[in-house]
Amino acid sequence: MTRNTGKKFPLGNCTTPYEVLRDLSWDTRTNSQLYESQKISKQSMNYWLNKLLKDGFIVRPYRGIYDITDIGKKILERFTAEEGKNLVRLENMRFGFPIKSDISKLQSIYKDVTYLGKIPIAQDKIEGHSIRIFLSPKNPSVEISCKQKLGNNPYELYYEAKQEVIVISQIFKDYNELELGEASETMKPEWAIPSPFAEALLTITHSSQIRTGKGIINRSKGRNADLEVRDPRHAEAILEMPLRLERLERIITSSLYQSISFL
Repeated sequence: MTRNTGKKFPLGNCTTPYEVLRDLSWDTRTNSQLYESQKISKQSMNYWLNKLLKDGFIVRPYRGIYDITDIGKKILERFTAEEGKNLVRLENMRFGFPIKSDISKLQSIYKDVTYLGKIPIAQDKIEGHSIRIFLSPKNPSVEISCKQKLGNNPYELYYEAKQEVIVISQIFKDYNELELGEASETMKPEWAIPSPFAEALLTITHSSQIRTGKGIINRSKGRNADLEVRDPRHAEAILEMPLRLERLERIITSSLYQSISFL
């Protein structure tokens, strides 16, 4: 069995083998399932399957069935961590739900509480989502934190994170036999956006963090330099910055060309 040579990306810069490993990390797959998932030719798929087998990143326990090995899982983890550095990250968003039914059952379940002023607050966790239960006699509520999300589109990430929280609220509601009101945002999301401009500013100023009126320029653990903002419109504007600069360059170049032609 060929072991990992220690290179950062032992399978090269092509993402296909890592996507195959990602598929297999969920469950075993057949040839046909992998063809359908990856949407590449059988020739290309066979090439990568043979390479992954040779390198010891996958195994074939039965004819036509593939599974990922522990080495393959480690390679996938490293690739996913590196890939995440170049994606937008959503974090620190919370939604609150008013409790519209009697909370006496909750008070009997959640006896271990802390206090915010005179309001008792209990803690819980469901599927990785942190939950705070405000056991106020007058305005009881539950607050659910979103999981960290990675992607390219801030609005899609926001929608996905909110939908996950709504599902968690349903689980909490059904388990405790409660009636909950509509979700409302109790903490705005924070968007961490990879940016060469942020990298340049931190390098020039020899800083680890720069705070501005619009957000924070930061280099956090496991990522490159990010621009961190709270408003998705600012996030979208930052993501569009390279395209805007390119359009501006074309306009300037075109204007200069016309001026020279006129002379």
